[in-house]
Amino acid sequence: MKKLWNLGRVKQIIEEALNLDVTHVYEDMVFIEHSALIIVFDHEDSGKFNCYFNTDCPAPDRDMLFSLVELASPRNKMTAVNKGTFILEQLEGEEIRVVLKDE
Repeated sequence: MKKLWNLGRVKQIIEEALNLDVTHVYEDMVFIEHSALIIVFDHEDSGKFNCYFNTDCPAPDRDMLFSLVELASPRNKMTAVNKGTFILEQLEGEEIRVVLKDE
């Protein structure tokens, strides 16, 4: 059976906190407008999600973005975790690999 994620709540958090939209969802991964961050749902706790920030995003900006997401999360009965960074690698054709780095 496929796991159900709280996508609606996460979309609401991102819109409230950052005034950004979800651009794409693939399995447990949520891509956010401008690719500053990616959300990955926690497989153990449906009320928690992990934030990974683009390595191109400066550390002070990451901290500021996460603090906004963290503040909006409890209002939507969710918990955000600042998990690390990510990079996008271009593969052959139009395929892209997402590499997550826990920190």
